[in-house]
Amino acid sequence: MDMTAQLISSLEDAAALLRRHVSLLSDADLARPLPETDVSVGEGLAQLVGWQEHTLSVLPKMLAQIEVALPPVNAAERNAKSAAEHGGKSLTCLLGEFSRNHERLLMLLRPVPPEALTLRRTRNGQIFTVKSYVLDTFQQKVLEFVDRLQLME
Repeated sequence: MDMTAQLISSLEDAAALLRRHVSLLSDADLARPLPETDVSVGEGLAQLVGWQEHTLSVLPKMLAQIEVALPPVNAAERNAKSAAEHGGKSLTCLLGEFSRNHERLLMLLRPVPPEALTLRRTRNGQIFTVKSYVLDTFQQKVLEFVDRLQLME
């Protein structure tokens, strides 16, 4: 299995795990605090949707260029914006948005040659790869969210 296929498989596994744990929740659970954080379940899920949207907006630029000029991202501001935009939505709506964004991400990744994922790029003078900078980080966020949901069970 090549790098792209492995990455897609890992992202699919993480998304399936998230769906499985979120399916055990109700809309009332959205207001519950995530263990060891200062955000609710709903805010956490909204933040993941927001990071998906961000990833979908920057990934094509990263794949197309070696020197990427993207504005810096303030994670706290990004999370607050996502919580404001998506935080009042139902569990079904949030999970639907997550799933649709996930499918869009996979469609974007499927034609990417493996070497493009690990090609060294620069952003504001810093070296990164698409895999490490965007995809591994996003997958880690999903798995951290699932870990916190498991602590609630």
